[in-house]
Amino acid sequence: RASLPPILFSHPEHVLDVASPDNCNRLAIGCASNTIYGRGLPDNAFVPLGDGVSISSPELLFLEMGVMMPPIVQALFGFELCGTYARHPLNPRDGDVAYFIEPVSSVARINRFLDETSLVRGLVQTRRVAEWILDDAWSPREAIIALLMHLPADCLGYGFEGIVLNRRIMHTDSHQLAESRVPDITIEGTGVHVNYDGEIHLADRWRYVDDRRRDRELAASGEVVLVVTKEDLVENGGLDRVMWLVVEAIETKNHTRLDDVRAALNDRTLALRRQRLIWSLLPGDRGRAISKELASEWLQQKAAMNTPAK
Repeated sequence: RASLPPILFSHPEHVLDVASPDNCNRLAIGCASNTIYGRGLPDNAFVPLGDGVSISSPELLFLEMGVMMPPIVQALFGFELCGTYARHPLNPRDGDVAYFIEPVSSVARINRFLDETSLVRGLVQTRRVAEWILDDAWSPREAIIALLMHLPADCLGYGFEGIVLNRRIMHTDSHQLAESRVPDITIEGTGVHVNYDGEIHLADRWRYVDDRRRDRELAASGEVVLVVTKEDLVENGGLDRVMWLVVEAIETKNHTRLDDVRAALNDRTLALRRQRLIWSLLPGDRGRAISKELASEWLQQKAAMNTPAK
């Protein structure tokens, strides 16, 4: 596409990343890093800003992170693109989070974009990661819990099927109750839900009271709501303990047995690796340090896969 202008955006380190349709349009300056997109992208890959400048669409940006991010981190970025929150752009781990915003993409749009894409770096990982993301996450920690519940065990998840976020449950006979309630995470077809009640919920009396009313109203309707707190994520094995309760609630309520999820929880080696992963995704110095270790391991694995056999 010879008419396609260079695509510009800045890193915090002031290195300019430039996407060009061919070598002739490369930005030949020392502070620029060029990526050539000569073919393989759909027509909607870039968003024009005017004056001949465009940026990557949310879907292309998600794909580009398949080269730069480990799969789990890229998946959480996908949750953010398809959710109603945004992490701080320069300090996503510890910075302020913006809530109640419109999603910039959706799982359907991302998959449609990937279906129309070929011969682009990061595509193999991104297609795999796209199977893990979900629409309509309301917060970063809700996304972490939902991702782990949704991931298969061999990817350090729990392997629950039918995970849906923030599905509204209507009351047919309200008796002056709220007309509906919205659990954070629903396991479809089970009547069991998981909510993340963080520090804001516990510190704010109104939120705390409303959460308890939510739980009892859903319970009266035959729904089970199990709560995850910040401490469950921080404590070693804390989230696993909650997931055991989720398993027991589903099995008791539905007269079934979740053998695959039980196996994921019973595997001690997986549990230790999963907790390390959880810590790597949380704010603070420990999370930052473990995240660097995991990123280094990912890069070493990539390098080993790209090394020709002797």
